[in-house]
This record gives sequence, structure tokens and C-alpha cells, in this order.
Amino acid sequence: MPILYHGTRVAKVKISSFGMVRSLALALALAGIGAAPAYAAVCASAKDRTALETRMLQTDLVVAALSCNERSRYNQFVNRFKGEIGDGGQGLKAFFQRLYGKDSTRRLNAFVTELANEASQRTIAYKGDYCGDAVKRFDAVLQLPPRDLSTFAATQDYAKLHGYESCEAAQMASTKK
Repeated sequence: MPILYHGTRVAKVKISSFGMVRSLALALALAGIGAAPAYAAVCASAKDRTALETRMLQTDLVVAALSCNERSRYNQFVNRFKGEIGDGGQGLKAFFQRLYGKDSTRRLNAFVTELANEASQRTIAYKGDYCGDAVKRFDAVLQLPPRDLSTFAATQDYAKLHGYESCEAAQMASTKK
């Protein structure tokens, strides 16, 4: 069972079946094994990926803010990029609504929680000066004009760890068969 560290408190977190299904689908895709047809239709457009990657960055920064006492920098980030964060949030809601219909809110909430748990796990496994590197990430992102946030988000090492294949890659893979 994964452990979520927040300050000095430790909480065990149960992995949702949703997360396991998505992880399994991703593992099958990486292994070159075809996933079940129901998952083949689940892909993210360029706009969807922008929303996913922006949320990945936001989650990473909030975990860094809490882990490294950088709340003021996180607040600067939110204030500077509130439009982009809001647009990304609306994009995520639309993506999950399209995929999961009436169950979209629950699925989105589970997804956001899972992202935070995974970001926390990355801090635990981090080799190096996590907080020093987090400050550098805050410095870099806070220098950006708002229009460049999604490009910056896409360049982060964890940007593609959201578990959704791009529709373009899925289409290319299906035409090669």
C-alpha cells in the first residue's frame, strides 16, 4: 500500500481500482500487448494532453510547496497562471466527461488524488536535493509568460506519466497493424 508523506504525518493510501486498471492498460501498451477494446478508444488529443500535463505540473508544484515549505512560491504560481490553470481544469473536466459520462466527477477526483500520491512518491524516491531542485523549478516556471506554461509542463520528466496515450500515437499504431 503506497504511503503519502505530508510534513511529519504518514498516511497509507489505498490504490483505486481505477488507477490499477489505467496502470495495467499502460503496462500492456508499453509491453506491446493489445489492451482490451474498451481501452483502445481511451486516448488523449493534443488539447487533452495539454490539460493533463498542466495538471501534472501543478500537482508536482503543490507537493513541492508542501514538502519544502515553498507555499508562497506556489501561491505566486497560482496567481500568475490562474487563467491557464482554470483552462486546464475545464479541459480535464471535459476530457473526463467525454470518457466517463456520469461517473466523470468521481473519476476525475480519484485521478487528481492519484497524481498527488504519485508526486509524493517521486519526492521520496528522488536522488539528490529535492527541495533545492524544486526551488529551481519554481524559479523557472515563475519566469515564464503565461502562454508558455503548457510548453514548460510538457518538458517535465513526469509530464507523460498521466497514463493516457495520445490519440495520434494510437492512430499510428492501429494503421501499422
